Amino acid sequence: MRKIIFLTIIPLFALFTSCNDTNTGEPTEDPPKNDIKPSTFTHLPIIRIVIDGGKNVSSNKSVYRTMTAEFDPNNMSPGDTIIAKGQIRGRGNSTWDMPKRPYKIKLDEKAGIFGLNPAKKWILLANYADKTLMRNYLAFEMSEKLNMDYTPQHLFVELFINGVHQGNYLLTDQIEIGNGRLEAVNLLEIDQRIYETQNKPWFKTSRFPVVIEEPTDITQAEKNQISGYFNNAERILDSNNYKDPKNGFRKYYDTKSVIKWLLINELFKNVDARTYSSIYFHQRLTGEKLFMGPVWDFDLGAGNSGHSEVCQRATGWHVLYNAYIYRMYTDPDFKQEMQVAWNTYKPVLLAVIMSIDSVKEYLKYSQEENFNIWPIFNDNEWYSVTNLPDNYAGQVEFLKKYLLDRFDWMDSQINP
Repeated sequence: MRKIIFLTIIPLFALFTSCNDTNTGEPTEDPPKNDIKPSTFTHLPIIRIVIDGGKNVSSNKSVYRTMTAEFDPNNMSPGDTIIAKGQIRGRGNSTWDMPKRPYKIKLDEKAGIFGLNPAKKWILLANYADKTLMRNYLAFEMSEKLNMDYTPQHLFVELFINGVHQGNYLLTDQIEIGNGRLEAVNLLEIDQRIYETQNKPWFKTSRFPVVIEEPTDITQAEKNQISGYFNNAERILDSNNYKDPKNGFRKYYDTKSVIKWLLINELFKNVDARTYSSIYFHQRLTGEKLFMGPVWDFDLGAGNSGHSEVCQRATGWHVLYNAYIYRMYTDPDFKQEMQVAWNTYKPVLLAVIMSIDSVKEYLKYSQEENFNIWPIFNDNEWYSVTNLPDNYAGQVEFLKKYLLDRFDWMDSQINP
């Protein structure tokens, strides 16, 4: 069973919140002598994008538009306001077809916006289907606290395009190799959508289609090396000798990263993470072990998958039944390693769950503005769970209860 730990996790920039109790944007007293000014609007950093010629973002998500972007910390994150030239386009798969769309921005020069590590490429997640706006944020927090190889930087912002407020977005990294992000020689993804798009180099194993996300410009020889290693790892895992500590699957897979990735995705009962997409692997060095991660795409997790009644229930294994992971789980040594890891990470995972109320408070004004623009609590889309509360507070309470119930169920199964 869980032991409640009263540890509040909240972004450091939230400590500079204005003393105002209304969203008037007017300070109630003179600014302090250290020149930290009260934040305005929703108390979140603001991104203002103006597309050249007043154009809209292209309806073709692969087409960039040139833009000028202002990154205004709004006294809620480190650094000064940065104005940068660059480009913007759409991104995402099913999320691109939702009314509130996600975007990718590519700056002409690297910039450390809002005090984050400098980079050119950034992602703006709309979180349209997540009526709490915080599922991806919480998953990233768990990944960071579990010290996974790489966790995308993540920061709530307000987004304006051509002067029109688009709502609350989660600014995060473009997942890429190098540039202060994932330190690896390749990034691979199990992604069933490649059968339709055929837009990246990929190969097929006996179980899954595997996309080579990076490097994108590879020779046939390099592709053969990557696919050969991956297929051989799968072959060993399926062999009779797979439990062998020296020459079995542990020679090819880093079990620590597998378990961390599994625990986070299973805690959210992440609907796509068993066989469909966002199942990432990477190799730190050519010809060396496969590591799992980063974690990605949790907006339909934690009971929020209208198209999967199974994942709406807080009980029952889901991600564990990924063909690779379940095969590992049948090895008693792996099962024991998973138990030790779970008991080690339980306090951290629970602390992130218990931070939900703090995140809710931090987003108090932002969520009001967001759902004034996007009044979706009673929508009836394929991804919507129709019996959930029709207000923000109720949605957040459902999320918190789901994760706590899920936490307890997983604990009962791992520690019978």
